[in-house]
Formats: sequence, C-alpha cells, structure tokens
Amino acid sequence: MFMQMIDADGSERDIQTKSEFADAVRLGNITGATLVRSDPLEKWTPASEHAKSCELVSRTMDLTAFLFGIQGRIGRGDWWRVQFLGGVALAVFSWGLQDLLIRDGNAMDPITFWTWIGILLLTILIIWVGFAVSVKRWHDRDKSGWWALIILVPIVGYIWSLIENGFLKGTEGPNRFGPDPLRLPLPPSDSSAPLLA
Repeated sequence: MFMQMIDADGSERDIQTKSEFADAVRLGNITGATLVRSDPLEKWTPASEHAKSCELVSRTMDLTAFLFGIQGRIGRGDWWRVQFLGGVALAVFSWGLQDLLIRDGNAMDPITFWTWIGILLLTILIIWVGFAVSVKRWHDRDKSGWWALIILVPIVGYIWSLIENGFLKGTEGPNRFGPDPLRLPLPPSDSSAPLLA
C-alpha cells in the first residue's frame, strides 16, 4: 500500500501507487481537504502537503502518456533526457544496421531480415517518442505542437528547435495546453477545491 486517505465526507480508501495518487489528483478526486498518510503510525496530513513530497509538482502524467501522448506539457529537463537517450539509441541501432550490412554483404537470410525489421520498428518508435516529447515541449512554450515539424527544415529548423525546446523557459503557470509542469497549483489545506483546477 502506498497510502491511505480520508475524504471530506469521511470515506476511507487505500491508494496502491504514486501513479494512482497522481491520477486521483488529476481527476479531482483528491482535494485540499482530503487527509492522507503513508504509514498507519503517521498522523494524517492534507493531500496538498503530500503532493509536494510526492514529486507531483513535476510529474502529472504517467510514463505512457509522457512517451507516446501529444497532450500536456513537459519541462526542459525531461526534453533533454529524452533527446539524449533517443540519440544514443538511434546511434546504437544505426551501428547495428551498418554492422549487419557489412558483415552479411548482400545476403539476406531470415535472421538478418528479421533483425533489420526489428531495428527499423524500434527506430520508428524512438522517432515517435522524440516527436511526442517535442510536441509537449512546444506546448510548454505555449505554441502549437505543429512547431515540432520545424526540425524538418534543414539546419535552421534543428537550431530553432534546439534553442526553443532546450534553452528557453516554458510559460509560467497554466497555459492553454495544461498546468505548469514545474509546479502543481495546490489550494490551501482547508479548501475543498480540486488540487488540479
């Protein structure tokens, strides 16, 4: 069990994971008046205080939505991590393909063919993840996700995308694409308003 909670109406329930807590916050099921505790021996504290200690300030989406979804916002740090790891993975896959071509020459036995297909599919997956993360980063800059396609413009597009996504701050506070990924707006603990308005 991750934590227990008591809502304003007195109903109790157990929350099993951090992501379940984050989902409940996102859906408005946990308010500032909700009391929570991580350990049966701990005292009850307002959910707004627990959200801060749970790193919900920077994480408001699950991993699948983060990697594959194109809605919401992310900060520069997350963008840099994905770009670095994606670049390393693409370099390894390129090296693997090159090794297959040099080692096997023109021979296309079944193992080489399926390895080629697997590497191609993984490459497409990594490119999509990079695109989806870039869309969310453009959203953080309060710009349409279509700006992610600027990378298709040779040299200038790459430099523009790098500067906008990698070095410039996102919009402070909520914008039309969602709440600020660096801070979650938390109401006072005596409020019954949802933690994410």
